[in-house]
Amino acid sequence: MKILITGASGCVGRYLVEALLANPDHSLVLAVREAAKLDVLSDADRARVTIVECDLTALAARPEAFDGVEAGILVATAWGGGDTYDIT
Repeated sequence: MKILITGASGCVGRYLVEALLANPDHSLVLAVREAAKLDVLSDADRARVTIVECDLTALAARPEAFDGVEAGILVATAWGGGDTYDIT
């Protein structure tokens, strides 16, 4: 199953990524602001992962992020600021 995860590098997201990659039948699309924060991926995991680096408010403009996605887990959030409502 191909799964989109927003907030994949955050507190909750990183645990979801790790758990889902334990199943070899899953491939993941990880939407993150900073790909460098994805420190949970091994070299073997990277073959099953697509990283879409963008602000969540710009995700809709990245249609390749949704290609073949069968499920989404949306855990991204914003902690204050003007975009809190839009993100959360």
